[in-house]
Amino acid sequence: MRPEVRDLECFLAAAEELSFRRAAKQVGLSQPALSQRIQRLEEGLGVELFRRTSRGVERTAAGEVLRTHAKSVLGALDEAVTATQATLRPAEHRLTLGHRDYVRFPWFAELLRNLLEADEPVIVDHRELDASAIERGLLRRKLDVGLVVDGVSAPDLVHRPLQRGRWVAVVAADHPRASSGALSLASLRDERLVLFLREINPRLYDALVASLREGMGAEPRVVYQTAQLAAGPELARSGLGAFVVASYLLRDVPPGTAVVPIEGLAPISVGYAWHVDNHAPALRLFRRALDAIVPPRGRDDRRWASSAREAR
Repeated sequence: MRPEVRDLECFLAAAEELSFRRAAKQVGLSQPALSQRIQRLEEGLGVELFRRTSRGVERTAAGEVLRTHAKSVLGALDEAVTATQATLRPAEHRLTLGHRDYVRFPWFAELLRNLLEADEPVIVDHRELDASAIERGLLRRKLDVGLVVDGVSAPDLVHRPLQRGRWVAVVAADHPRASSGALSLASLRDERLVLFLREINPRLYDALVASLREGMGAEPRVVYQTAQLAAGPELARSGLGAFVVASYLLRDVPPGTAVVPIEGLAPISVGYAWHVDNHAPALRLFRRALDAIVPPRGRDDRRWASSAREAR
């Protein structure tokens, strides 16, 4: 039996993650669909590739052998596709970028346009991934660049700051605290809160909730999580709750709301990262284009530094 490429991709994800749940998320399938593909691969090859244990799964001897060869086969296939596509437009480069659309910057469209219109055009392939998947993709060289919040932990990744800001609360314009100079964490104790979806960045979400809990002295009343940045101010305007968000994500005060800085939470920053051994021309061109728009040390968002702003 000659395995299908998609089956090999599913197997390799599971073999490296040692978790069918994480592997399914990585390849964009449901867990049952991924399990079916791996079972079909095992039946076709006549071997057991994984051994189920109380802690999850582990590779069998056959699984180890296939993992080594699958990486080589899929890597060679990727190189063949890249080389073939390069014959169409030799001067064109492709760059794979991992980020969430939730994180938006006013200069991002300008950056993409400049890359496309440069003497050596760069096509950006976007991958919608959560924070942990971005870091794994960079380490495994599946991504060229990743947008990351509050830096990276892996020593093989290089980080460059883009934007720094603070946590703010978007509330309805008629909210009792809309005109406050700033909100203390204690003042949020009885507030209903709207936060970003935890799956976007579990580490950041948990750190934010832990800081809120410590400052409030109680469990935060999170009534809704949203994956859509534009939905947060709308929910706040409707009176559902205060939308807690990084200041640099807001272009201006949303109509019918007020933006109030929150005291007691650590500043937040976002940047981009790449693998230290990535010397691809596309990455060099991307960094040069970005440096022309954003200062190398990043930008500080000083809006709402000490007082509320309101839009009617």
